[in-house]
Amino acid sequence: MSVPRVIITRSRGHLYRRRVEYVYDSARKRTVPRILENLGPVKPIYRRPSASSTAETYPCTLLQFGLLATHLMNRTLTAEIARHLIEGMGVEIPPGTLHALGIRVALGKKTPSPEFLLWRSPPSSPPDPAASAKRRLRSSTGARPRRSSPSKDGSP
Repeated sequence: MSVPRVIITRSRGHLYRRRVEYVYDSARKRTVPRILENLGPVKPIYRRPSASSTAETYPCTLLQFGLLATHLMNRTLTAEIARHLIEGMGVEIPPGTLHALGIRVALGKKTPSPEFLLWRSPPSSPPDPAASAKRRLRSSTGARPRRSSPSKDGSP
């Protein structure tokens, strides 16, 4: 057995940290890593919003909540409609400064009171697309890819 070490492994396009120790496997006749602890991803898989983009919260009435929900269901909600709705609550928002709008409802209460969450700066940048984990077994012509080294029986 060896001293535990932290190694980085790749799985499905993401890097993960693990604490492992190397032990000798007599059946395989080689040293193999034994995972002691998974320490999580090297970089967060989903980006967290930065500290500067905190949401402002404002309580809303059920009428405003219903109006917003109706626009969402009809797919007619625009930034101008949201801005007009929020200005009806007495909150002044200059045009072009509203980046995102959210709704939070505390479901644990007897009478849930909805509230609007407003972001005047982008809450987070969009995530990068994950690299594909699939390998192509055949090329576009249908031929199988050549092996990088010959197999044990000598066939290519």
